[in-house]
Amino acid sequence: MKRFYALLLSVILIVTLSLSAFASTSPKAPAAPEVKTDAPYVPSTTPAPVTAVSIAVADVSTVAASSTLADHAKDLLANKDDFLTTYAIPEAARLAAVFNMNFSGEIPGGGLQVPIVVNNAVAGDYVIVMHRKADGIWEVVGRGILGDDLTVVATFTSFSPVMVLVVDAADVAAVGIKAPKTGE
Repeated sequence: MKRFYALLLSVILIVTLSLSAFASTSPKAPAAPEVKTDAPYVPSTTPAPVTAVSIAVADVSTVAASSTLADHAKDLLANKDDFLTTYAIPEAARLAAVFNMNFSGEIPGGGLQVPIVVNNAVAGDYVIVMHRKADGIWEVVGRGILGDDLTVVATFTSFSPVMVLVVDAADVAAVGIKAPKTGE
């Protein structure tokens, strides 16, 4: 009888431990809640051209972000305030660019779609474009796997500052990211 109970308890223990292995998180997370960060936005005091990205949209200009904002973006990538978790950003993401973007025209209803060429990435890399709103909350404005033209389209309803995150193509499959249309 003791063997029966020992066997029964062993089976229960194995089943219980294996349940947590089956309860993995989905790579396609639902819309992320807003996260407010405590670092204030400090505009760049020494504007410089941004070369990590190229934007060829009329009335849109970019300048380098302040070192304070760049440091803040690096802190967020260290999962400060559960930033990566909240926005479903893989831990393998690296900071490709942080810059201020200005638009002198009128934003159309539904936002302005801006194609962004990520010069320091390669085809197959996964890119996430984020915008920090005036209230300090970051929002994802574009994401996707880069094609041969290295372009991701982001939709903006307001501008500046912007950060571009890249997950290397070698890590894309490892974290379970798939192309939205083809699933490859």
